[in-house]
Amino acid sequence: MVEHHSERVLTPVIPRPQAQPVVRRIPGWRLDSRYRQSASQRALLACDLIAGAPAQGFTWAEAAAVAGSNSRYIGIAKTLSPQERARVEAGEINLNGILRERRRIAAEIAKIA
Repeated sequence: MVEHHSERVLTPVIPRPQAQPVVRRIPGWRLDSRYRQSASQRALLACDLIAGAPAQGFTWAEAAAVAGSNSRYIGIAKTLSPQERARVEAGEINLNGILRERRRIAAEIAKIA
């Protein structure tokens, strides 16, 4: 019997940082549709709604509908470290930029490993 060896290189699994949910106060004017927010800011708002008081109990779908975001962005926003979240809130970078940074870092690590 002939054994087949794969030439494929295995990439290391890099654990994503899991940010601890921080309960934030959300002023009502942020929920107003006339208040313009970027997609990243809406995703952060949805994360705040999900992580809010247990009595409210927003689901992902409800938070996405209220904030006007989508579940992909909410999923990215939930994995942000406090430093990454501060950068997104300040408008320095958006959520897609965070993903590009993470991919670049993973590629650099793969080159070394």
